[in-house]
Formats: sequence, C-alpha cells, structure tokens
Amino acid sequence: MLPSKKTLVAQGNYAPVAVTVAGIGIIATCVLSLVMLLWDLGLSSFGGWIGSSAESWDSTLVLLAALVILCFEVRCGVAVMAGKNWGRWGYLIAQGAISGYMLLASFSDFLPDIFHFSGETNWDVLHQFATQRLPDVLVVFLLFVPHRSRRYFQRRAA
Repeated sequence: MLPSKKTLVAQGNYAPVAVTVAGIGIIATCVLSLVMLLWDLGLSSFGGWIGSSAESWDSTLVLLAALVILCFEVRCGVAVMAGKNWGRWGYLIAQGAISGYMLLASFSDFLPDIFHFSGETNWDVLHQFATQRLPDVLVVFLLFVPHRSRRYFQRRAA
C-alpha cells in the first residue's frame, strides 16, 4: 500500500512551495535572460558582441566569469530544488558578486563596462539597477525569509 500524502508531508519529502518556486525561478531567470539577450541582439549581433568583448583580456575575463556564474546559478537552482542548503547560500553569494560588479562598473571607470548601467544621473543608474535585480531579490526572499523555507533547509542539513 502506498503511503498517504499526509505521511509523505510529515516525513519532509516535499519542498515547501516557496522553495520550489525559488528553484524554478533561479533556473528560469538564467535561461530567459540568455534567450532575451539572443533575441534582442540576434545571432549575428550576438557574435559581434562576443567578439568585441573578447578583444581585450579584462573584458574576456569578465565575460568568462559571467558564463561561470550563470552555470553556477543554474546549479544552485537545481540544488535548491533538491533541498541542499549550500544552493541557497551559493545563490546569495553569486547575487552579491553580480550586484557588486554591476555597481562598480556603473559608477567607476576602472572596470570593463560589459555589464553596466548608464544614465544621466546616479539616480537613473540606481533605478535601472533596482529594476534589473528585483527578480533575484524576490528569489532570495523566498529562500531565506519564510519560516517553512528556513525550517526545510535546516531539517535537510541535520
């Protein structure tokens, strides 16, 4: 006889809705951001953008780091859906690194401006930054704030 749904939930085999939505959101935002970039630029322009970004060593390093972080975020999304506590912490650290680089590249001149925001005033830049990062902030909120999410990861770590 199969166990009832109440027994499975009591055993903790199901992730809370917030965790499932966050894991799907992590993977979906990574895939959709890449698809939207390809759609916006087109294949030939995308190749040109990659080529122009790879002309200098610092831009190439930033581009490769962005690719590594994108793959790491997808891995964190899968880990979150599997109930691994390191997945949510890894995603938080990745978002901190991304946000830090974007702000530094937008407000300073010493970093390559591959991924930056431009605006007439600092408020315009901060508004674009906040708008861009809002989905990721919501995913982090779903992973760390609800009591069921925290309890789920604590129970899995023990």
